[in-house]
Amino acid sequence: MNRVTLIGAAEAVPRNGIANGLEYSNFTVVTYESFFNRYGLPVERTLFHRVVAFGRLAKTASQHIQEGAHIQVSGRINYRTYVGSDNVQRTLAEIVADDIQPQDFHTRQQVHQEQTQFSSKP
Repeated sequence: MNRVTLIGAAEAVPRNGIANGLEYSNFTVVTYESFFNRYGLPVERTLFHRVVAFGRLAKTASQHIQEGAHIQVSGRINYRTYVGSDNVQRTLAEIVADDIQPQDFHTRQQVHQEQTQFSSKP
């Protein structure tokens, strides 16, 4: 099973576009981890995770994700290769999101109100 869930902060507002007729939104989720190294000293690391959302989820992400927003992203890990401008082949890992949930109380409340208003329209 290829499934991942991240809880972290959006590094910046999503970058949006259209590829092959499908709307997409790219953004980065920042997570932190801490542990003790083999000498017993605390180590803190910041990790950056590339996320892509498609279709309606991309539109929702672009409307609601702001820099620093705390979010939960669920999806699958995808690996793809490309040739860079220096003519070197590279492999990129990204999370293809199928669910994005705000973790801030005020944002959750705002999204819920908008979803309720949207669903009540004919």
